[in-house]
Amino acid sequence: MISAEYAAGFFDGEGCVNITTVGRSAQVALRVMIVNTDAGILEMFAATYGGRLQKPRRFRPNWKPFRSLVMVGRVAVDFLRVIQPHARLKRSQIDLALEFWEFMQLPRTARCSVNISVHLDWRNRATVIRSAE
Repeated sequence: MISAEYAAGFFDGEGCVNITTVGRSAQVALRVMIVNTDAGILEMFAATYGGRLQKPRRFRPNWKPFRSLVMVGRVAVDFLRVIQPHARLKRSQIDLALEFWEFMQLPRTARCSVNISVHLDWRNRATVIRSAE
């Protein structure tokens, strides 16, 4: 069992949150990844928070072996909500990802009437500006 505080600190250092496309239809999805050379800690994360372990697609002989824990969709959102209060470095990225998730839960007709622009400052902190058209 990994605590929310530990998970947030580990994610701040080793994790990433992004929005990607999935499948031939290029459906948009929220994805969380944690990459590390210690497969044991990633297995503990998977057991506590969900997701699946992946081996690297590319590997070079001079690289140390590593694994990735990937969480997509609802699993990723649930994880981000648990660590959000404790995250420091990636807090603004987590906030933006959760806002994206809430936006994508709106009916398509409602999504078409909202303008969203994102401004990243020099520290990669996001500011979301919403306006209805």
